[in-house]
Amino acid sequence: MPPLIALLFCGGAVFCLLRNEQRQLKGVSRLSWIPTLWMLYYAGKPLGRWLDPHGDIDDAAGSPADRYFLLTLIAAAIYIISKRRLHWRNHLHSSAPFVCLLAYMMVSCVWSPTAASSFKQWVRVLGSMLMALVILTEKEPTQVLQSIFRRTTYIFIPLSATLIKYYPDLGVEYRDWNGEKFWVGACLQKNGLGRLCLVCTIFLVWTFIRRWKKREGPTWKHQNKVEIALLLTIGWLLRGPGNNYPMTAIAVLFLCAGLLVLLLALKRPIAERVYGGVAIATVSLGLIMAFMSVTGTIPSMGTESLGRDATFTGRVDIWNGVRQVAWQSPIFGVGYAGYWSKHHEFPNVGIVNEGHNGYLDTFVETGAIGLILLLFSFISYAKKANREKGFDFDWASFRIVFLLMLLLHNFTESSLLRASTHLWVLYIYMYVMFPMRRRAVAAPSRASAADFTPPHSTAMGAA
Repeated sequence: MPPLIALLFCGGAVFCLLRNEQRQLKGVSRLSWIPTLWMLYYAGKPLGRWLDPHGDIDDAAGSPADRYFLLTLIAAAIYIISKRRLHWRNHLHSSAPFVCLLAYMMVSCVWSPTAASSFKQWVRVLGSMLMALVILTEKEPTQVLQSIFRRTTYIFIPLSATLIKYYPDLGVEYRDWNGEKFWVGACLQKNGLGRLCLVCTIFLVWTFIRRWKKREGPTWKHQNKVEIALLLTIGWLLRGPGNNYPMTAIAVLFLCAGLLVLLLALKRPIAERVYGGVAIATVSLGLIMAFMSVTGTIPSMGTESLGRDATFTGRVDIWNGVRQVAWQSPIFGVGYAGYWSKHHEFPNVGIVNEGHNGYLDTFVETGAIGLILLLFSFISYAKKANREKGFDFDWASFRIVFLLMLLLHNFTESSLLRASTHLWVLYIYMYVMFPMRRRAVAAPSRASAADFTPPHSTAMGAA
């Protein structure tokens, strides 16, 4: 098939999927596309890469087109929030751990060696928070968030497959030092494609289980068949060329998908007891992995059986080098986005632009203070999800499995605190979502979807 015909066919299929997706949007305004576009931007390549695939562009800073696009979305989010009645005091109190983390990240930009660039990265994280508030002030925020997951899947999975097969200049890359081929699809790198497939698969599995248990049904004809086809496409994307596949994403996928099936398939009383154990284990695992990353007590964890060597494909050499820098300023760190503002070279590895460990990258840039605040935000997130299980167990299960997925993935990859990774953006979206009750109000203005008030008891009980 000629590449242009394949691209047109892909575009038509995506259009049909999005049109059918509209039928699932009950209580979702068109303004929900603002946080959706923000998510799509970070899930895929920056605009500068689409406009000039082989240009000399700093992906962290972005091209002028990237900056104008993001600033436009931030301005739109601020306008929408200002037109909707948000109870800031209750919200800030309930999200205190994350707000403290965000504030510390801003302060740490002061002593960053690249203060101006670091502050720009912080503004992007703040932008994700603003997008989360747009979702929060929708009439049905949970439906909006599920729609964002679904839209991302419907757009980027078919597009990634099309680019890899028909537009290799965009969908395939080669390593500089050995010429090895790997797939990136609509994403910026192989691990970005792995993250995309991981998130999309977990969401689709969650959806299929709910339909199997008759808790929801397909909203348009052949939806189940289409989404099964998307799952098969994801399997093909994860396979990769030769031995270059995202092993971390695949391992985390099998574990989290199995756990999600267990939680939703069991009878409710048993499932709730299992949920409590999963929540405790998830938070404990995050603390343990953070300790191992900072101290260097990292076992091989059976990497040979997964097709990788005991050094986690050279990651141990990177971790040793980053850890040595981190312990030179263990309390405050070198400043947010101050270490990975440029590439670093490590023995036996070469030049890299991340530490392949989210906990260690957090430690080197924000020190023990930033890492502790991040861990407190994980605990707060788990407590919020636990409160939600009383009236929406399925969604609470998805939330806690998402947290487990984030924590596991960041042991050998890096997305924590990184403004440019869509897994971190999703964490912010999910963190802001917490149990609320709707107050009866007059019909909202065109820029408003509804007025939501977090219950006072919920806000006071948050971590």
